[in-house]
Amino acid sequence: MILNLITPLHRSGMLAKIKASIPNEPDIKWIVVISHDREILMKEAEQLNIPYVTCRWADIPANIHLKTNRGIKEMQPGFFQGLDDDTLFHPGSYKAFKEHGASYKLIIGEQELKAGGKRPAQKPAHCYTDGAQALIHSDLLKTVTIGSYTEHPQADCEFLLRCWEQCKPEEILIHKSPISYYNWLR
Repeated sequence: MILNLITPLHRSGMLAKIKASIPNEPDIKWIVVISHDREILMKEAEQLNIPYVTCRWADIPANIHLKTNRGIKEMQPGFFQGLDDDTLFHPGSYKAFKEHGASYKLIIGEQELKAGGKRPAQKPAHCYTDGAQALIHSDLLKTVTIGSYTEHPQADCEFLLRCWEQCKPEEILIHKSPISYYNWLR
């Protein structure tokens, strides 16, 4: 079972910091998705020896969901977690994956905010839950995809709610520890 981290890359200059935050473990796969026309991002990834996949969509905010869904197609069986290009990987994520991945399909944890404080681990709620607060089993992603942020600004929460609805109560863990950071590099 693999922990698949997906980064729909848009910003340059932060890949080295993100890479340094991800543990070098054989059961972690980092999937970086770059728009086909962003040569500077491809060169940056290549210089850092970071594999990436490309997509045909323009590199605009309206296409973030398409890039993420493209990354999901590259996943190996296991879990998915979004890793934005403006934050670091949280070590609590890997710990939760190792300790609870065999028992649950959806693990929702706390999120540490750069300014201090935390978002709580809870059933996803609009304006209170970020998409990176969840580890989502690949089985759920066979029927659920993330929608457009331009059509629905809370698309990540809607995505998590659809994953929640696909699970039996015993397949969900509300993990009362942090598993992600929010905008840590901004």
